[in-house]
Amino acid sequence: MRAHTSDNGAVGLTVVSEEGRGSPAKPHIPDVCQAANVECMRLISVIRAQAWIIG
Repeated sequence: MRAHTSDNGAVGLTVVSEEGRGSPAKPHIPDVCQAANVECMRLISVIRAQAWIIG
């Protein structure tokens, strides 16, 4: 999980998960995040969003 501040100054959380979508009978982390209105992204998206330099 990572914390971030939105444009209006509110602090929110983003869940970082490599899991894909599940089913209604067996939801996965992205499904639960969507239901709770919590941002969920893959690690590569975090790396790109924060412009990490590796190497």
